[in-house]
Amino acid sequence: MVQSINTNLTSLLVQRHLNQNQRAQDTALERLGSGLRINGARDNAAGFANTIQLDTTISSTFASVRNANDGISLLQTAEGTLGIITESLQRIRELALQAANGNNNEVDRQALDEEAQQLIKEVDSAASNANFNGQKLFDGSFNRHVFQTGVDLGEVIQLSIPNTTTASLGTSLTAGVSSTRGTRSIFPLTRGDVIINGIEIGDSLGVDDKLSTVNPEFSAIAKAAAINRATTLTNVTARVNANTVGYSGPVATNATVAATTININGVAINVSTNSAQSADVNRQGVVNAINGASGLTQVAAVDTGNTNTGISLVAADGRNIQYDDNFSGISAAVGVGNSGAAQVYSGTFTLVSQTGGLIELDQRFRDSHLITGLRSDTFSGSNSVALGRRVSSVVLAAGDLVINGVSVGGSSSLDDSASSTAKSASAIAKAAAINAVSDQTGVVARALPNVVIGYTITPGNTRQESVDINGVTVEVNFSAADTAEEIARKVVSSVNQHTGSTGVVAEFVVDPHFGAGSIGPSFRLEAADGRNIVFENQTANIAEAGFSIVEPPIPSVINNNNPHLSAIELVSAGRITLSSTTASGGIDNAGFSVGEFGDLTDSIPLKFASISTVAGANLVLTAVDNSLQRLAFQQAQVGALQNRFVANVDNLLSQRDNLTSAVSRIRDADFALETANLAKTQLLQQASISVLAQANLRSQQALKLLEF
Repeated sequence: MVQSINTNLTSLLVQRHLNQNQRAQDTALERLGSGLRINGARDNAAGFANTIQLDTTISSTFASVRNANDGISLLQTAEGTLGIITESLQRIRELALQAANGNNNEVDRQALDEEAQQLIKEVDSAASNANFNGQKLFDGSFNRHVFQTGVDLGEVIQLSIPNTTTASLGTSLTAGVSSTRGTRSIFPLTRGDVIINGIEIGDSLGVDDKLSTVNPEFSAIAKAAAINRATTLTNVTARVNANTVGYSGPVATNATVAATTININGVAINVSTNSAQSADVNRQGVVNAINGASGLTQVAAVDTGNTNTGISLVAADGRNIQYDDNFSGISAAVGVGNSGAAQVYSGTFTLVSQTGGLIELDQRFRDSHLITGLRSDTFSGSNSVALGRRVSSVVLAAGDLVINGVSVGGSSSLDDSASSTAKSASAIAKAAAINAVSDQTGVVARALPNVVIGYTITPGNTRQESVDINGVTVEVNFSAADTAEEIARKVVSSVNQHTGSTGVVAEFVVDPHFGAGSIGPSFRLEAADGRNIVFENQTANIAEAGFSIVEPPIPSVINNNNPHLSAIELVSAGRITLSSTTASGGIDNAGFSVGEFGDLTDSIPLKFASISTVAGANLVLTAVDNSLQRLAFQQAQVGALQNRFVANVDNLLSQRDNLTSAVSRIRDADFALETANLAKTQLLQQASISVLAQANLRSQQALKLLEF
């Protein structure tokens, strides 16, 4: 063996083992002192990273549990208020039953009504004032509030509480938002024509309508089926209404029409009139002939008793009605359908919220109200609502619109302080006329936001164009290098610079669909208060910037002095029955059609309830029963949501316990193991020190060789 003084390999080897034992002893002491097996990433890099992630989840769990408990507290507050309202309604029902009894006189009923009115005020006060953490619960504003009940983004519970004030109570669970289009429609529903609660509705398909004999894909049945295919996403179902076609021609002439045939849904029906007979007799004769074939056509005729409004055709199941008078003149003689070639009339449908929450409607990419009968806005999911088309530019005359048997008066420019022109014909003025008799009809009107959607933009030219919007000049400048999107955004910017003067806001939109009808990047203009939007003095090439309006089937260039009027929303607690007593389609002036909309039952808002008469007491009974049914549904929803929040809390706590256990297994020290390791390292350290001392002495052996 080589004897060396400069290098003592044995000593170096022992020193290395001594250092290793020292580190192992330090680690054992650290783990025993902290109680943790992993005190830093050096101990276990993967385990350290896992524990950080698990710690984040565990700490987030505590916050989520608090959030869920807040939700439980809110729902308990809501449940208490619903209980108080229910008790008041039950007492109102008792009073209504007493008032409906024949042994009570007018004075007795007036006394009963005094208590009922006080209870109605208390119901409204409870619903209007109930709040949690400053947020109103029952005034309709608590819609789609999100509770973060999970530890990750998107793990939420959405909560909506419908309007429960006396203006809303009285409706049944079948109430909803009705389209009132009811006119000749030759367009099917295509994807994106209507967006419900953020979800695009797909195409209407003819295979969904087994009833209509012609154009089934255009029918209300097919369109309702398309909407119902998305119910799981929208929480909204569509119910088909009876298809009612009212006469919209001039006053019936009561002329003699020799024996001829008309066709309804492909069935030939023999009819005739005689001017020697009264108009009433002639109408009734045609009604009898049509009803005699109703087993084949499934269309019934109803005599309105008025030469102005003539005969209405009704398909109770909502199928399309095809009417052809074969140019016989019978339509003008008795007032049925329209004269001329065959026409197809599609029906209407009602959107019903499954939860009673708000229904958000949109038609962002084209002005498709002629197809759907719907408008863009947020609507009550707990009231009867009837949505009209754009009102006409003709002033509303007395009798043009009859609501629940009450004639609406004429519209006045004095009621519209927002529009710049055509004030007396605006949706604002016509809604005011409707509201003037709302205490008699139980129906409240509102002018909907006025939306005008731009059309295809043509890039490639440098232009300095302008158009007057509501009397204010808006300039749009763009270059040949600008894309369609860049031009659209310049339009939006230019219009919004004048919003304070015009009342019109612009928004950039892009149609994601391709093919026929796609407009690509464009814009839409909106007057939120429903004022008229008027375009004047446009330059020749302003259409290149999209200033055409989208009206199916083709766009039409915006004309000078041609105001675009908005539509009207009617809101009630019960059925909304619309008719007219004037000729020439007077009801169209308000944007509505003949028919029954909203609810399936007759009722009134609790706000208008009175038991001072027997008839009023009977209406109140229906309103209260509807209210109690709705409140029972709401309480069931509240209870179910409470149970969901409780289950969520239990799940979070279980998850926290399991994650904590997992972290413990990864990070916590095993004291038995670490104590053994400490004893082992201490013994090895002592042994290493002893051996190192001996190794250091080995070099002295070389000195023996120098002795002589």
